[in-house]
Amino acid sequence: MGEFEKRLSQVRAEMERGEFKRASRLLAPLVRDGVPEALFLYSTFSIAGSESDAEFEKRSLELLTRSAQAGYPPALYALGACYDAGDLVERDTYRAAALFKEAADRGHAKAMFLHGLNLMAAINGMPSLPVDGLELVKSAARAGDDDAVQFLADRGIRA
Repeated sequence: MGEFEKRLSQVRAEMERGEFKRASRLLAPLVRDGVPEALFLYSTFSIAGSESDAEFEKRSLELLTRSAQAGYPPALYALGACYDAGDLVERDTYRAAALFKEAADRGHAKAMFLHGLNLMAAINGMPSLPVDGLELVKSAARAGDDDAVQFLADRGIRA
């Protein structure tokens, strides 16, 4: 395990324990270096009293965007979810669909499910490719996405 991976593992452990100040200190040099996972992780939390809600939202979106631009699948998915819901950004379902596709192409299970649904329904500017969409939903289910598993079970389809 490399140095980045060790530090990121420590950060995740601190976050699980609710030790966000410690996690923030561990992340600082990785964020300065532009490590995509570090950017993503630091976009997910604020330390009480250290910034206003508006400051946190601005920082969060900036870091999430940088991580997504670097191709980090969880950031691509999360930014897509922001655009899909209009959270922190103006709602743009076409942008959301493109981000879900990119995250799906990089193996993100939830993004595979959502992109698969988009392909099946031919929505958000996606072409109608129902068979490809169903295969993506099946891949998402095999990768452990609970919504994809339920979607297939509700329709009597095996992954």
